[in-house]
Amino acid sequence: MSHAVVVRRVDAGNPKEQNAMIDLTRRAFFNQFEPGADEHYLLHLLQSHHDHIPDLYFAAFLDNEPAGCIAFTRSSVSHDDGTLTETCTFGPVCTRPDLQGRGIARKLISHSLDAARDMGFKACIIFGDPRFYGRLGFRCAERYDIADEDGYFKVAMMAREIQPGSLRAGTFRQSAVFRSMEHAEEWDRERGAEMWDKVEGRPSQLQFRLIRSLRYKRT
Repeated sequence: MSHAVVVRRVDAGNPKEQNAMIDLTRRAFFNQFEPGADEHYLLHLLQSHHDHIPDLYFAAFLDNEPAGCIAFTRSSVSHDDGTLTETCTFGPVCTRPDLQGRGIARKLISHSLDAARDMGFKACIIFGDPRFYGRLGFRCAERYDIADEDGYFKVAMMAREIQPGSLRAGTFRQSAVFRSMEHAEEWDRERGAEMWDKVEGRPSQLQFRLIRSLRYKRT
């Protein structure tokens, strides 16, 4: 029997649902890209951060159980011609470990980008693996001559125009909330979360570090 995945906005005012998204995100990311995880802490921080976009905070449900989630922040591109394009950035996006490979993350991304278009966002810029996001219409931001705030083109910095022709040369600026994630383990202890063993050296971690390291200075 086939079970349909339902995508809807997360009720951030419901502590039980919000905690379910945090726990799901922690399980999905733990030891995947780094020993431990901090993406779930980011999800927690976003709820009180001014760059969070509540209308683009979605969850996928399978048989009424959380199967994945995606959250967005406001970002921007400062163009070389002095203009500014408001963009959106998603992350974290994840799928429950036992349901990975079923297209749930793809469905979350597609659904939320449609909603972002309806809200008037012109483009989405993220950091992720080109091997996956390239299949979803994202291209390295270098293609649009867009560098990060330190002036680097990065393989992992990927862009997708929501409104064709909206991106051009400039500097991408993401939310400051991404620089506030160092206290994840401390927060887990304070809230009484089960503490899991960290694992170092997994292939997925090595691949992540390689992709993250690929960059060169914009001239």
